[in-house]
Amino acid sequence: MKIQKAPRGKSEQTIKPFVPMVDIIPEGEKGDWKISHFEVDEEAAKLDRLRNVFSFSSRGQLSVTPGKYVRLSGKSCGVMMSDTRNEQYTNRDLIWHANGKVLIAGLGIGMVLLPVTRMEEVKEVTVIEKEQAVIDLVYPHLKPHLGCPTNVIHADIFEWEKPKNVKWDVIFFDIWPSICGDNWGEMKKLRRKFCRSLNRENPKVWIGSWEQESCKAMDKEWR
Repeated sequence: MKIQKAPRGKSEQTIKPFVPMVDIIPEGEKGDWKISHFEVDEEAAKLDRLRNVFSFSSRGQLSVTPGKYVRLSGKSCGVMMSDTRNEQYTNRDLIWHANGKVLIAGLGIGMVLLPVTRMEEVKEVTVIEKEQAVIDLVYPHLKPHLGCPTNVIHADIFEWEKPKNVKWDVIFFDIWPSICGDNWGEMKKLRRKFCRSLNRENPKVWIGSWEQESCKAMDKEWR
């Protein structure tokens, strides 16, 4: 099955469903994981715009704007994610394609999960999250704001035994802290594992990974 590419030229529409996570997720720390709040001033925003001019990936499409944000970081991986505008934009594929039953690998700070559950086309969402500490730091605060039935499962997406005879309309993998060519191999592995779990009766069926086109291009560049 060919992965459908998302439409282009809709960067501002892409970020409309998102909400400021600083209003929902408090600071906290558990085990190797930490939720922190941070603020971007005008000077930092200018530097980010300049840096994005030379960005290899689609992160350069939208720069950080001044404001308050939430960041998830781990001792082994550094910053895992935040809810800045360019982070929102790099998750545009899921926002554009979400419908029916959705499977998401990676909870993060819930930035993507929240708007997806509020979409009229989405009926239920299953999230697979490897780190129990991340679930404990995020999900209790996120749960009251979700818009459809949601199940968060503590498991490694590579090892998780998906239930038999369950089909999803949309599957999205978002488990990587950075854009890297090495990710492309894992993305292909996950796609092969879950491709048969797609509801092929749905013409809007879709499967994809975070920044997959950028990772694919970087993998090709380095070979």
